[in-house]
Amino acid sequence: MVHYYWQLVKMLPKELPIAVYLVNDGSSKGINEQDIQFLAAEIPHFHFIDLKIDDSNDFIKEKSLP
Repeated sequence: MVHYYWQLVKMLPKELPIAVYLVNDGSSKGINEQDIQFLAAEIPHFHFIDLKIDDSNDFIKEKSLP
């Protein structure tokens, strides 16, 4: 993911702000906290959103465009 982020950054204008959002919508495989920390350290403006399974539909409804 880090590699592809920097490839994207190279292709876009420098003044264009880029943020990365990684959403866990209830994966049964689990998320490794060390991996999240690595991504946060390597990718500026990285955001991790950890949704509970019960909350994922409500989150999508709340955040979707009208």
